[in-house]
Amino acid sequence: MKRVIPVILIFVTISLLLCNFVLGATTVVQQQSPPEEKKGIWASTKSFLTSPLFLGILLFAFVLVGLAIASYFLITWLIRYLREQKDIFINLKRRRIKLAKAHRRYTSHPIRIKKNAPIRLVRKNNNRAEISSPIGYYRGDYTSHEGNVIVAFNFLRKKKLFVLPVMDILVIPNRPELKIYEKNKKGERVTIQVEGIPIAQDIIQFNNNEVLIHAESISDVGEFHVPVLKAKDGKIIDLSLPVYHTLKEAVMDDYLYNQTVSFAMLSKKGLEINPFVRTAQKLNDSAQNQETPSNAMQK
Repeated sequence: MKRVIPVILIFVTISLLLCNFVLGATTVVQQQSPPEEKKGIWASTKSFLTSPLFLGILLFAFVLVGLAIASYFLITWLIRYLREQKDIFINLKRRRIKLAKAHRRYTSHPIRIKKNAPIRLVRKNNNRAEISSPIGYYRGDYTSHEGNVIVAFNFLRKKKLFVLPVMDILVIPNRPELKIYEKNKKGERVTIQVEGIPIAQDIIQFNNNEVLIHAESISDVGEFHVPVLKAKDGKIIDLSLPVYHTLKEAVMDDYLYNQTVSFAMLSKKGLEINPFVRTAQKLNDSAQNQETPSNAMQK
């Protein structure tokens, strides 16, 4: 018993020391950190703008906007393509724009259109010529086979998606006389002779980096535009009729050509798949390749 008591005392002493050591260590670990200082609005905003969450939202927004723009152009191109298949005047306009751009005489910028040559109107006011501010910008011109001067241009402030410029066509007649064929009430064909049509050299003038159009304004006729002229007596000269009929002639020529080519291709295809024609061709080939006694004696 006397030996046990010292052992117990030693054990209790060691236990108390260990408890004090553990409690001291626990107290050190559980000490509270000092309160953080409150951040200002700018610091919070900066922290949010540099966070991965904001960068992810920004990337998603860019991708969404890009897909929306791509979808818009795809749908627009598809609608224009379908319209070109149905409306031959739209197809003619597209081809005329392409040719005018290929024959341009000035440098052309597709996006920064104000870098192109300006187009101005020259109006007559009390026997004085007044030059207007630019109404558009030049993109190209050429003379078509039906006798019109075609000018491709961008109208001022006419844009797609508020950014991309839209290209139009100005048609200026270049024939002083024109025959128009119409039918009367009885169904008979009547020829109407239109004379005194202003020609292109009296309407349009190409200067150094500037295009002048001697007209009161520009009016639209379907998919095309024509200059509005004023005679000496003050009356308006309507150029829509001669322009429309010249474009109609061009469309009919293209239509007849396409129909002729299509008919020739279909006829050739029909002959190729016709069994009687193919049999006759094979018999003819075999007859030519067959060796006769007379041919053999000649050899």
